[in-house]
Amino acid sequence: MADLPFDANSFDVAHCHAVLMHAPDTVAVLAEVRRVLKPGGIISSREMFVDSSFLEPSMRDGWETFAKLIEANGGHPQIGRELKRLFIEAGFRDVSASVSFEPFCTDEDIEFLHEFIIGWFLAPATVSAATKYGIATREQFDGWHRELDEWKDTPGALAAFAWGETIGRK
Repeated sequence: MADLPFDANSFDVAHCHAVLMHAPDTVAVLAEVRRVLKPGGIISSREMFVDSSFLEPSMRDGWETFAKLIEANGGHPQIGRELKRLFIEAGFRDVSASVSFEPFCTDEDIEFLHEFIIGWFLAPATVSAATKYGIATREQFDGWHRELDEWKDTPGALAAFAWGETIGRK
């Protein structure tokens, strides 16, 4: 990630969405993006901060396990809060930051998020990694699957992902 296959000053704009949270050396990745941006080029990023994201009814242990998995892979589950500082450290200027919540409120939203979580968090590779790192057991994942199914079928279920959003210039 910190060695992009592009010449310096190649791009006008770069955008990262839920990518930097998985990069062990975020400043190095941002510096590499800065290298490939043209002078005056713009970078934007939207990254989670997991501890402010939620499902209601709650699945708190699942969120904590998700954060631990990101950390176990060298990532940063709260990086959305840190983006402004990281952009500045990587040499960007005119840096501005904001935060937002991405809500999942309609029946269609709930169905989509249910399938998304099953497809990633409850996927065999994720369960295997979590058990390998000693972060959670298969039984816990089975329980979260049941909780997630109950959540989807609960009248009034909702969820929101918390995002930090930052823009800067080279």
